[in-house]
Amino acid sequence: MGVLTHVVNHVPGIAWALLSKLLPEYGDISHPTVKPKFRECENAKIEVLTYGIVWESEAVIIDLALKHAGTDADRWGALIHRISRFQPAPFEKALIVLDSLFGKLSAEERFGIWDALRQEANRHHTFSDAEWGLSEGRLARLNEVVSKYQPNAPLLANIWLFDEWLPHIPNKSTKIEDPTVAIDHARREAILAVYRSMGVRGLMELAKKAKFPQLAVASWRSLDLSLDDFRELLRLSLDGGESTAAVRSLVIRNGAARFGTMWIDVLRAISADMNLVPERKAELLVALEDSKETWDIVHGFGEVVEEVYWKQKRSFPFDGTTEDLEFAMETYLSWDRPFAAIEASIRRLGDVPSESLMRLLTAAIPEINASKDDRGTVSVYYIEEIFDELEKRCDVAAEDLARMELAYVPFLGHRQKTLTLHRLMVQDARIYMRMICAVYEPAGGEGERRELSDGEMRLAKAAYEVLHELRVLPGQSDENIDFGALSNWCFGVRELAEEMDRKAVVDFKIGTLLAHSPPSSVDQVWPHEAVRAVIEQLASDKVERGLMTERYNMRGVYTKAFAEGGDQERALAQQARQWANAIPDSPRTAAMLIRIAEGWDREANDEDVRAKKEALRH
Repeated sequence: MGVLTHVVNHVPGIAWALLSKLLPEYGDISHPTVKPKFRECENAKIEVLTYGIVWESEAVIIDLALKHAGTDADRWGALIHRISRFQPAPFEKALIVLDSLFGKLSAEERFGIWDALRQEANRHHTFSDAEWGLSEGRLARLNEVVSKYQPNAPLLANIWLFDEWLPHIPNKSTKIEDPTVAIDHARREAILAVYRSMGVRGLMELAKKAKFPQLAVASWRSLDLSLDDFRELLRLSLDGGESTAAVRSLVIRNGAARFGTMWIDVLRAISADMNLVPERKAELLVALEDSKETWDIVHGFGEVVEEVYWKQKRSFPFDGTTEDLEFAMETYLSWDRPFAAIEASIRRLGDVPSESLMRLLTAAIPEINASKDDRGTVSVYYIEEIFDELEKRCDVAAEDLARMELAYVPFLGHRQKTLTLHRLMVQDARIYMRMICAVYEPAGGEGERRELSDGEMRLAKAAYEVLHELRVLPGQSDENIDFGALSNWCFGVRELAEEMDRKAVVDFKIGTLLAHSPPSSVDQVWPHEAVRAVIEQLASDKVERGLMTERYNMRGVYTKAFAEGGDQERALAQQARQWANAIPDSPRTAAMLIRIAEGWDREANDEDVRAKKEALRH
């Protein structure tokens, strides 16, 4: 305790960071110093820890923390959050220090600290029957300080009700079936008190300062505000500039729901009176709900305002009629916002013709290319939904859908589904070779390298990803493979590769594709008997090397226990040998499986060595 006091007093820069970590907390733990492993030098005298020692230590730490908290609201917040863990004497001392501090500060200066104390008191009222809750006497003492320094201004006294969705209030219990009833009642009372004290300006101030202004605006309904009140609220929100933008949108939306066409007249009148620029007028209209009626109103504000409106408004899934949805989509497209059109239609894809969906995807390609691969999760989901919808339809040509998939590979690369493009690639060797040629140069092309255009680079990346994600084999249907289709495709691809000077890379890629063969449904041996027959036919070292490499990579992520060694790898080797011994009629395939087993044996030996090193290290 002496050392701690000395450190805190002489190195004040670390004082609070250190003390805040040492304050008593629920579920405290400690980590003893690491002990020597290879020599006996541990001190035999171990201190016996008692509650008395713990509480005495806590009292010193709390006393130091109270001195270093000063008038800092954040530091006091940390202290107050832990005050229920203080023993009686430090608890009382903390409240005395707080009482003295509050007496020296103005209402505005002490509000943050008072609010933290109020929140802690309310939390213990709400969970008064919990084991960790304060006793009645200590909670009453807490309430005494809270009540003594409660702000006189209704706004400061009640703003906390709008800083959380479900705030703790003194008369709300966890046993009530619907706790929001008490919360809503408290908010209505608070709004009424602010309105009576400060009028419409008070409502605006409360909404501006609240962490969730929508909660404050929602409570206005209990006041039955007049059209003049809403007009004044709108003017105040406009005077506040950007600081009241969120509140302004809520005022406009609530005013429209309350007063209908009369509110639109108010918007027009205020826009004219305040001489608002088109951007600000459009901002007012953006707050109205999406509907054909709103868009007609926007049109009435003139072409310039209408252009700004459609270019800056956020798009949300549209729930109106199909005709209105089509109007919104066409309008977004006319202003070069295809993704906004996609967002508007995402819940209604079944109502959108295939031609329109394909047009949306085509129009969005430039926007994607301009985004520099900045693809949000939501955008990826939207694109996947459109492709899922198109795959179910019969009026879209497979070639057209495959071409679109290639453009959207960055969005579709993580789907665990076979693309239409994949199916066409294993049906038509020419389509497969187009992907190969987009990625790999001819074998004899050294010295003729040139700078690729942006379009060629995007195509190369997309084709590489398509080839990498190809998992379905030619002639495959579920777990069955047609040998004739597989053989014809392999020889057809190799023939084209010979013409295009890419035979070596194609043989390797054929091997990586064959590695995804299912096991045989006849003898349960991997690979499928059709793949074994093709391996024997091709008799290609390159094909087999590609297959072996891919099988190794297909293991993916794995975990090991401490010092486990190579047991997992030996199991893989044993399985490969069992398969090899089961197919004597396929000698090349069996020999390849033996080489795979030998590779796993080497991995197992390496893992054994690594495990022994770890054991020595630890």
